[in-house]
Amino acid sequence: MKAEFLSILLIFAVMLTAVFLPLAKAYKKKSRTIISLILATAFFSAFLFLNYTNVSNYSWEEGFEQQDIEQILIELDDHIAKNPLDLKALKLAGGAYLTMENYEMAYTYYQRAYQLTMETDIEVIMGLIESGMMNQTGKFSEDPELLITQAISLEPENPQALWFGGLIALSNQENDLAIERWSKLSDNPEVSLQMQESINSQLEQLKLMQELFEGQE
Repeated sequence: MKAEFLSILLIFAVMLTAVFLPLAKAYKKKSRTIISLILATAFFSAFLFLNYTNVSNYSWEEGFEQQDIEQILIELDDHIAKNPLDLKALKLAGGAYLTMENYEMAYTYYQRAYQLTMETDIEVIMGLIESGMMNQTGKFSEDPELLITQAISLEPENPQALWFGGLIALSNQENDLAIERWSKLSDNPEVSLQMQESINSQLEQLKLMQELFEGQE
């Protein structure tokens, strides 16, 4: 299901870029805000397709079958019902549901864990962000920018925090902040060469569009 979802996003990104980039050049003064939103969606889709699996922390070891995880979740759900303040269990359940692509349940458990830890646990914060962004409803009970700022303050060079931080900044039309965060990834030794090349390519396009818009002000 995740592969199908990401494939749709890639096609969506390509179509948006092909159709609306010429319009951005022709009508950049009249429709800057609309085009910015469209391009932000295209960037988000492409980045999600190319790099999501590289930044997600929540994958189970090979050999874990789906029924194994489902059985673990049954036991975790029962345990948490009896021990609602068990932080370790909440985090395990959040990660397991994220692996099963049940983003709504993952978000629910990470939200409960966040209420216990607030800005002190980067694993909880990133789990909350990831499940919230992957959830089709796209609804956050907390401000995503506040969450990502907390994560980056805990670990300024964390690749996951910087990557999602760039996406969040771009969705808020804060292009300079997105460039700043992604630039820190382009030469990060913890980031794979393939992902660095992808990031550098996207940074070049983002900077070009930034210059294009600024030249018309």
